[in-house]
Amino acid sequence: MDLLNNPILNKGTAFSESEREAFRLHGLLPPIIETLDDQCIRAYEAYALKPNDLERYIYLRALQDTNEVLFYRLLLDHIDEMMPIVYTPS
Repeated sequence: MDLLNNPILNKGTAFSESEREAFRLHGLLPPIIETLDDQCIRAYEAYALKPNDLERYIYLRALQDTNEVLFYRLLLDHIDEMMPIVYTPS
């Protein structure tokens, strides 16, 4: 559980079968194994469904709190679109 609760180490559904066995993650994750690219596509689809910028910001912050690798990959792939959402001038 510590691995899944650490946003820096958590890979979500990208954990391979051998990693799931080694870290005893069976039953804690959905049975499907996805690549980071697959996760990014799914995360972007969820992002695009949000009705407004505040909801998009909340979604991205929650993603960063759970899976930083996916968060930064998503941000990198869609930097022009997402930078105004995540950047808050002080």
